Amino acid sequence: MATHLPHIDDIPKAVWAWLVKRKLTYDTHLYTPEKWRARGEKYGNDALFTITTEGELNHILNYPESKHDFKVIDDFSKFLKKLGVYYEQGHAWSLHFYAAR
Repeated sequence: MATHLPHIDDIPKAVWAWLVKRKLTYDTHLYTPEKWRARGEKYGNDALFTITTEGELNHILNYPESKHDFKVIDDFSKFLKKLGVYYEQGHAWSLHFYAAR
């Protein structure tokens, strides 16, 4: 049975909705490739989209302390895999998303 992957333009919206549902959007921002490149940042300029975070998401990804934190990381990775993307951190506060297809 084939898995239906969302259109590439819908993936940032799906990721953002996942974060909203888990209340992980405080001090977190989503950038299109154009808006990210306009910042003049060193990393992630070829990403599908970028998320910056200095809130709870940043803390969970960089300093996991509890079973809950590790579960969030695992669930996030599984969710991204289903979407056909993965992320790399450019800085501790930036996540750059790329197609895994």
